[in-house]
Amino acid sequence: MDGFGGPLRPDLLYVVLCGPGVGESVAVRVPPDGWVIVDSLRVGPEPGAFLAGRSVVSTFGGRLAGLVLTHPHSDHADGFSDLVEALADGFVGCVRVYVEPPPGWKDDVNLDRLRKRQGVADALSSIGSRWNRVTDSRWEMTARSRQTVNDAVFEALYPSEEALARFKRAPPSDDNRLSSPVRVTWGDLRVILGGDLVRVGWNEIADMPLAPSVADHHCYKVAHHGSLGAQHDVVLVGSLDRTWCIAPFRSSLLPRFEDEEGVDQLLRKIEQVHLTSLPYDAHPEPNPPRRVTRDQARQRQVPGPPAIDIGAGRTAIPVSAPKRAPMAWIAAGFARSGRLDDIRHGPLAAVVREG
Repeated sequence: MDGFGGPLRPDLLYVVLCGPGVGESVAVRVPPDGWVIVDSLRVGPEPGAFLAGRSVVSTFGGRLAGLVLTHPHSDHADGFSDLVEALADGFVGCVRVYVEPPPGWKDDVNLDRLRKRQGVADALSSIGSRWNRVTDSRWEMTARSRQTVNDAVFEALYPSEEALARFKRAPPSDDNRLSSPVRVTWGDLRVILGGDLVRVGWNEIADMPLAPSVADHHCYKVAHHGSLGAQHDVVLVGSLDRTWCIAPFRSSLLPRFEDEEGVDQLLRKIEQVHLTSLPYDAHPEPNPPRRVTRDQARQRQVPGPPAIDIGAGRTAIPVSAPKRAPMAWIAAGFARSGRLDDIRHGPLAAVVREG
């Protein structure tokens, strides 16, 4: 967390998004000292890897009040079982069908495939054990269900009971279809944590009574690494001065900057987007954030380290492996009115504008 910029302001709600390109985790600090970690991310090479969310909490102090697993993909679940073990008191949220599969899911090839992913089986097992052992910790996430930390409300926006009913016979082939976005409300402030929900899920949210209020937010953790297939007007249409943040997914080169792709669609609704890192660059910026246009990002016209001589008249640009990159993060602090009063960028962060 070098260069984080000192202590957090005690009067602000902070959203700290971590994501070096493989995985993401969000830590939300509700004044004065309550933390909720949404999804889990391990950073650094083994051995010695650390949990991003737990590192944020230990750095700034306070109590861990709750955990949320938006969906059981390894890039969101890696290390989640360790967080559950560290939770002394508080809620653990997840969509129930993944933790306690209905009879129709027995021996399903999709569920078997899912559980074999790194950290997923341990995460789901730890949630089930905690729910059974500490019944007050159980948060079965369905639309409009909620938990409270201090005077902030954490509310699931999806899935609906109707969506869950459709999947009783078998898990969805795309697990992002049951990802559970979370809305945080504190005073007049509203934060949307989009998880990895794809457009089919946002379509259903658009038909719910809560739909008109979803776009009325101040901060949005953009769904599914800014991919085109996860963007929907139910959350995008609104004020130009909202704060939107993205954690990239390098192996899929998300987000994408070409015309008609995800970032293009986002910048039609907002003036700029904040990225914890560009999806193809892991070189620290001396004075973050790196500020680039969408076209520069598309063409990878981003200042970086000089090429090195590798012999035989050839040169190469040194590239840091994502897991070995410095912690990639963005921290945004908001007043109860919804005003952005503090924003800080990690050494890999970038701010992208249209021009």
